[in-house]
Amino acid sequence: MILKIMARKKIILIGARLDGHAGVILDIIKDYALYDPVGFIDDNLAIQNTLVGGLPVLGTIESFLSRVDFEGVYFIASGDNGFREKIYTILTKRGLRLGNIIHPSAVISSSVELGEGIFIGPKVVITHNARIGNGVIINTAATIDHDNLIGEFVNMSPGCHTSGRVIIGKRVFLGTGVVLLPDIVLEDDVVIGAGAVVTKRVAKNTTVVGVPAKPIIRLEKK
Repeated sequence: MILKIMARKKIILIGARLDGHAGVILDIIKDYALYDPVGFIDDNLAIQNTLVGGLPVLGTIESFLSRVDFEGVYFIASGDNGFREKIYTILTKRGLRLGNIIHPSAVISSSVELGEGIFIGPKVVITHNARIGNGVIINTAATIDHDNLIGEFVNMSPGCHTSGRVIIGKRVFLGTGVVLLPDIVLEDDVVIGAGAVVTKRVAKNTTVVGVPAKPIIRLEKK
């Protein structure tokens, strides 16, 4: 009997800061053989033609994409919501594919809908009928309860917990340990400070902190 060994799909990481999100991504890919990592592309000129985490930096983002025909998938390894959205738009306009990075310890219901370019970290739990948009980051031990709608390019820090039927808009940032009560709506570009408990709707472009969470009021200089 001949056993056929399936080759792992190749992946290129966009963003090479190993002291940030890229380091987490690279560890998980290597530790669990999720993909065959080819290298990084990054706009930092100081690291061109060097090795980062044992992988080559293959060029800047635009120069690489314009000259190389790569048949694998890409992953945007950055915690910056706006940057992920920008690069996602560039990739998809070129018809390029993004992979998802899902830690093997994550528990995800079969009814969950996932977009692409998503990171789901260790010990994450996502329950019934949740929908996760493109480019979302769900960090270590966060939980997403039933019927949540998580918008594109959201970043959920470690230990965040959403209750049922929560709706989160695009590019929202949730700090470590945030709790969202049932039926909460966070509009686009909201920032929730670490440890906050959100008890009511938060309007777009608003930063809230505390228990219960309240908007930060910035005093004008006289």
